[in-house]
Amino acid sequence: MAESLNLGHVATVIAVVDHGGFTRAARALHISQSTVSHHVRAVENRVGRPLFLRDHRGQTLTPDGHDFVHGAQLLLDAHDALIGRFDAPTTPALAIGCTEHAADRLLPQLLAGFREAHPGSDISFNLDRSWELVDAVARAELDLAVILATSSATAPGDRVGDLGLRWVAAPAALTRLLGESTLPLVAFDGRCGIRERALQRLHDDRRDARVQAAGSTLDAVISAARAGLGVALLPSSAEPPDGLVEVSGLPPAGEIGVHLVTRDGLDPADVRIAHRVTRALLDAHAAGPHPPRDSPFPPPRPQGAAAAATR
Repeated sequence: MAESLNLGHVATVIAVVDHGGFTRAARALHISQSTVSHHVRAVENRVGRPLFLRDHRGQTLTPDGHDFVHGAQLLLDAHDALIGRFDAPTTPALAIGCTEHAADRLLPQLLAGFREAHPGSDISFNLDRSWELVDAVARAELDLAVILATSSATAPGDRVGDLGLRWVAAPAALTRLLGESTLPLVAFDGRCGIRERALQRLHDDRRDARVQAAGSTLDAVISAARAGLGVALLPSSAEPPDGLVEVSGLPPAGEIGVHLVTRDGLDPADVRIAHRVTRALLDAHAAGPHPPRDSPFPPPRPQGAAAAATR
């Protein structure tokens, strides 16, 4: 491979041409005139041609000098463009995870909060089971995640608040389901704290139960419950999903903790945004039928006589 040109020396040659002489180039570059002369000689020695004619009137470019300056300017422009690509401030990228139970109301608010803080930023979302999200944050595949934890004492991250758990089922199947000696349940498959809570609360209430249908996603669980396959235990982030009603007569299932898990090294300002948005949504939910202004949680739809009065 041919010996490379020193780009600093090349830039000095261009400065001599641009500023009209060695002395002016030295002044512009804040180096000595002897250093300018050294750089020019080094380039001339490398290309094996004189670039300047020197006489009592100063320096003028030789024909080879003209050719060199044209190519050198292209070289320096390409160099500056390449370095500029990496010196330019990078657009921050943020990967956010969320459990499906809160995604429809929480993610739009998180997106708005982070877009306001990071205009033009690249924000991506991942919906998954809580334990999968925790693992993804630990691997730095996600910057932060909002998860649900049935045991907040041992759960990772910071506890931001709580959501109540309630039993729901298809209204047409309710009488049949509650009349069975062993209560059919619909739940998530595999590791699931809510599934374990449902079975434990029913066991404590001395009621036999079995998981009759299991799904890997929230949509699958809700679809199975709508089909009348069983009773489901879901966090009450808003009204029951369409096609389902709350079931009375079963033991209270308590609450589930909402936790914010963040990767090591995440900007504290981003952590504060996630805390603020999540906390605001939980506070709005806790406010009941009269949520604060701009709350993403709508008031419950009126039913019965109350509904008639509003028509």
